Amino acid sequence: MENEMDQLREEGKVLYFQDLFSEASYEIVGCCDDGERRRKRKRRIDPSEIFFELANAAVVGFKIDCDTSYKEDNNDKSSPDKETTVGQGSNNIIDGATNNSKDCVISKPSVLIRQDNACQTHTGGIVWETAYLLACYLITKNSHEGGTICKNRKPLGKTLEVGSGCGMLGLVVAASGLCKKVVMTETKDVMPNLITNVKYNTSSSNSLLFCSSNEVSARQLRWDAYKDDIKECQSGKTDDGSCSSNNHDLDPHSFDTIIGTDVIFSTKLIRPLLKTLRKMSNDDTNIYLCVQVRCADSHELLFKKAPKYGFVCVDRTEDLNAYPSCSFGLELECKLLHLVRTKKKAQESENLKGK
Repeated sequence: MENEMDQLREEGKVLYFQDLFSEASYEIVGCCDDGERRRKRKRRIDPSEIFFELANAAVVGFKIDCDTSYKEDNNDKSSPDKETTVGQGSNNIIDGATNNSKDCVISKPSVLIRQDNACQTHTGGIVWETAYLLACYLITKNSHEGGTICKNRKPLGKTLEVGSGCGMLGLVVAASGLCKKVVMTETKDVMPNLITNVKYNTSSSNSLLFCSSNEVSARQLRWDAYKDDIKECQSGKTDDGSCSSNNHDLDPHSFDTIIGTDVIFSTKLIRPLLKTLRKMSNDDTNIYLCVQVRCADSHELLFKKAPKYGFVCVDRTEDLNAYPSCSFGLELECKLLHLVRTKKKAQESENLKGK
């Protein structure tokens, strides 16, 4: 499988998210004459057309258009862990990718994902729109001016991804230097392809390696059986093909950040999801869920039941307006939700009162 992905990459047959948006966002539909000059008329392509093309590709890629080579301490003169050539700034993940210089193409961190387009048994076979969107949001939100991410700071800390699917989001978070470690989780049926993608992007034979195997894990975590999966992980006797030997991957309450995309689609899974989030979070955990409202009842139920499980759920969709790279999410009516423990929210309110 690694050879197949390498070959597709070398043949230029990988569809990169940024390339499709930056180079194919507009198409010529005709010319007009204003009497003195001719000009091209362009039509904005619907983002859904681009994502349809991505969903049908065998292998898709995400170019990380930020500099992750700098140290947090400006006085630290040591050599960077990995040199990367950057694009045009923190808000230009998409537009910056149009730079076709040799350095930009070869040195830019990127993640490649094999999709299982023909899968009929689950929805984790392709990378959904919201995975691209949350990746763009987290990178731009945590980038300094000029598009740099301080690798020493690791702003997301230890990160859990629920419903990882093919693994795009988790691997992008790891490759961009946003987290100390990311633990990607899925159900048993989805695990094989997820593990394939994790191994490819962390393999020492990958000439464009930007993810360390020490910083990425893939584990089974079923929301309706999370206690069993946690226990199995801690025992070290997993039989789900998990891509890790670390018994502490799923330690409860150990995550600084939890992320998930398109995880709200069934009313039957809202309570199990909230129970799982409660088990894995602590009072300081930030939870980001990026979704399309595929089931209005499920969306409503999440907001209704979140307080019961100790969460405040806030719709942060308007925050996407601050980042041009996330504009397609607004066009597709995606939602960005931020969950925090009730205790944390209460403390923040108390702090504001004192100011």
